[in-house]
Amino acid sequence: MADDLGYSDLGCYGGEIDTPHLDQLANAGLRFTDFYNCGRCWPTRATLMSGTYTSTLESATMVTIPEVLRDAGYQTGMVGKWHLGTDPANTGPFARGFQRYYGTLGGAGSYWEPPLLARDDTLLPTPDRDAGYYYTQEIGAEAARQIDAFSASTRPFFQYVAFTAPHWPLHA
Repeated sequence: MADDLGYSDLGCYGGEIDTPHLDQLANAGLRFTDFYNCGRCWPTRATLMSGTYTSTLESATMVTIPEVLRDAGYQTGMVGKWHLGTDPANTGPFARGFQRYYGTLGGAGSYWEPPLLARDDTLLPTPDRDAGYYYTQEIGAEAARQIDAFSASTRPFFQYVAFTAPHWPLHA
């Protein structure tokens, strides 16, 4: 999921931004031409996770995709922006069916010093931008690490990757 990416931002839909890899995926796969979303990031995420038109995952009776897949024997992992609860142990991805998680629990923030960064059910210290940390790169690297770990097993896996880019604040 690309946060705040508009339909017309991609080259395959006539956008002005050069997106060759995404265009290649569109040309070799399925392109949606008629679709709707909730217009804001967190309701779209809640709807995607639950399959219901909602803006939160607060109801204990609301089941998420990773909960169903975990219970069916899948390995489940998520990397990136959650924005559906900031308490990692009770409302974060780890509490809603993901067995592995690395990312930000809140909404928008710095790509160099992201707030509310967590691993599994534990908040992490804010990264040091002087050490070369860049959130977009870390999301991709962690997603690859999860896939490597999942592939050591014969069990199937489900992974959800939610990049914050191109969400504001825009960083050149």
